[in-house]
Amino acid sequence: MTSDEHHPSDLADRFQVRMPPGMRERIADEARANNRSMNAEIVARLQQSLSGGSMTFDKDIVREIAAETAKHIAFEIRDNFDATSFRIVEVDGRRALVPNKPEDSTDD
Repeated sequence: MTSDEHHPSDLADRFQVRMPPGMRERIADEARANNRSMNAEIVARLQQSLSGGSMTFDKDIVREIAAETAKHIAFEIRDNFDATSFRIVEVDGRRALVPNKPEDSTDD
């Protein structure tokens, strides 16, 4: 290639991104697994996201978010509901919060 010839990537838009610690390595691992360059991996994921394609999520992150959400809901229930209106029942080793029936009331 001569000095006055341009490679197509020389004409592409460029955008610098700051990544949280560890993300670069995760992208590199995903790119290797998909037999792509890191740039191609990032572009493919952006295209998929912007086209409304389904996204995959890290299962550990989803579990962490679900656990935090459940904890928040439990605190909301504890702080905002009358404890005499609900009871905890255990079914198949799992606990559930259910409303008391009028005859279950603990009023004395």
